[in-house]
Amino acid sequence: ESLSKERDLHTCCFCRSKQGVCIK
Repeated sequence: ESLSKERDLHTCCFCRSKQGVCIK
């Protein structure tokens, strides 16, 4: 379950990273 949350954070971060914004 911990990995799932970590992956979710990375996915969100990656998505926002394209726009220069990292959401946690």
